[in-house]
Amino acid sequence: MIATVLWAAFAAAIVGAAVGLNWSIGDRRSSGLGLLLASTLVLLGFSFAAGFSIGRFTTAIPVLLVGAMVGAGRGWRALLALLLPAAATYIACSWLVTPLMVEGRLPVWLFGAWAIPLYGLLSLIGFGVSLLIPPVPTRASRA
Repeated sequence: MIATVLWAAFAAAIVGAAVGLNWSIGDRRSSGLGLLLASTLVLLGFSFAAGFSIGRFTTAIPVLLVGAMVGAGRGWRALLALLLPAAATYIACSWLVTPLMVEGRLPVWLFGAWAIPLYGLLSLIGFGVSLLIPPVPTRASRA
C-alpha cells in the first residue's frame, strides 16, 4: 500500500513537472514555476523514501528539474548551460562526495541521504532566482 502511494506520487510529480515546464515557458510562468517547485520537492521526498534501493538514482530527476526551472524560457543555450552544471552537481554530490560525508568530513545535515537536503535548498534558491529574474522577451516572443 505504501509503495503504491509513493509510486503514484512519483508519477504525479513527473506529470506535474512536464506541465510545469510547458507553462513556465508560456503565459503561465509563475504557475508553471510553482508546479515545478512542487514536483521537485515531491520527487526529492520520493528519493528519500526510496532510500538505498533507487533513491540515489531518482535524485537525478529533481536536480535536473532545478536547472530546467532556472533555464525555462531563456533559450536552448541558457537551458543547456544550466542543465550541465545541474548534472555535474548531481554526480559530485550524490556519488563522489558521499564517502567524505560518511567519513565525517562533511556535514550530514546537508550532504546526508545523497545530498537530498542540499538539493531541496537548491530547489528553493532556483525557484527564487526564476521568479526574481524573468527571461528577457525576444523579438519572436513579442510578435
